[in-house]
Amino acid sequence: MRSQLLLLLGAAVLSAASNITKEDQIAVPTIGDSMPVWSGRSLITIHNDRTETVAIRLFDYLGNESATFGFGLPGAPRIKIWSRAQGPGGAIALSGLAVADDGRRSPFLARLSPNGTILKVTATAPYCPFLIAFNSDGTILSVGTEWGPDGKDDPAEDYHVLRRFDSAGIQIGSLFPFSTLAARSELAGGYLVSGPDRVGWYTGAFGDSPTRYIEIKTSGEIVYYQGIPIALPAKVDGVAISKDGQVFATKFLTSGSTLYTLDRSTGSWSVVDVPRTTGKPFSTLLGIDEDRLVMLERTNPPLITHYRVGQ
Repeated sequence: MRSQLLLLLGAAVLSAASNITKEDQIAVPTIGDSMPVWSGRSLITIHNDRTETVAIRLFDYLGNESATFGFGLPGAPRIKIWSRAQGPGGAIALSGLAVADDGRRSPFLARLSPNGTILKVTATAPYCPFLIAFNSDGTILSVGTEWGPDGKDDPAEDYHVLRRFDSAGIQIGSLFPFSTLAARSELAGGYLVSGPDRVGWYTGAFGDSPTRYIEIKTSGEIVYYQGIPIALPAKVDGVAISKDGQVFATKFLTSGSTLYTLDRSTGSWSVVDVPRTTGKPFSTLLGIDEDRLVMLERTNPPLITHYRVGQ
């Protein structure tokens, strides 16, 4: 993939820039074993993780279950799902680790039909695709690390952390040599999200280490922005791109959550006022359904709240 390095923009935090209107609030039947994600047009939840057959449950915008299926691989009594995404036409992508009885580990990238039929599984070792997202052209982008010869430590040779796979599971491009990262912490978590003609990568962090938001456009252009300024114990816990290209992120703190949006012209992150109903604003941004933010309210029981975005 051809790339063009553009200016690294600043990260001042300004006042609100978008209008947010609260719409529906739906009780969630289950959020699964790990934080669910909204990707494509579905809420994707993972159940029975680290077992022989992982259960995948999809819910639509109204909270109705749209699909349930099991995912397993021959000879692997334990499957760990790292990331999941829904792409054009409802296709599902999963990345994870298959573990054999003798302890051998095999990272993989799988593409499934909307009803869970396995279409292609690619063994990616020594590369581990920890984050995945569909590009608007149907290809899959991933961010990950490589194992060394011992299957644990980093390899001696440099390698690209972002890779692109076609519908047949064949790697067709790569970017970002490991040696060019601002810090190894950029691979500690983070988010990879789909948007119109682009994929956004919000890098991970250790403690107070700085983060970046990087956009990889289908044209090959790459734009870098500084992330939201944070200090422990705060953390960014959700990122999404709307159908018109607006970028949103939530920052979680014990006193509550804050929603931000990115002004690309200045590189600044603006705090967005979110209408609340009760209690402290503990909300995690799970994704966006075109122009409706999908947020998990950390209540008991948990609720999914939809917020319509306006200019």
